[in-house]
Amino acid sequence: MHLDTVRTWRGRFAEQGLPGLADRCRSGRPPSFTALQAAQVKALACQLPAGPRCRWPAGHARSWPARPWPGASPP
Repeated sequence: MHLDTVRTWRGRFAEQGLPGLADRCRSGRPPSFTALQAAQVKALACQLPAGPRCRWPAGHARSWPARPWPGASPP
């Protein structure tokens, strides 16, 4: 963390107390997703994968990445 950032935060805290440290509006593009959409994506990402499609083939998990995937061309 840069010293100037700490000085800025210290000054805000001295003037406004704890509310002075709250996030401020930022310039730039507005959020693309609503808060509900972001929560739905997070909930989906935290679920366990469904079915065997998301598992390693037998024996590959232990050797990864020591040997290349079967059928893969060498780099």
